[in-house]
Amino acid sequence: MDEVTQQNAALVEQATAASKSLEAQGRQLDETVATFRLPAEKSTADASLGGHGQGRRSSAPLQYREANG
Repeated sequence: MDEVTQQNAALVEQATAASKSLEAQGRQLDETVATFRLPAEKSTADASLGGHGQGRRSSAPLQYREANG
């Protein structure tokens, strides 16, 4: 049982490290994407979306064609 506890502790440490890494990557991605954002008054996307500034995601799954047609 002590071995299982040690394995669980190691998994928790790995999950914590992965979480911190993903958080840092998310912040970096936010900063990178921010360079592509337009000011709200110049954005045509806001006007086409009824001024809400957020698009809707379709609930329908994407369909992909087979590689050979």
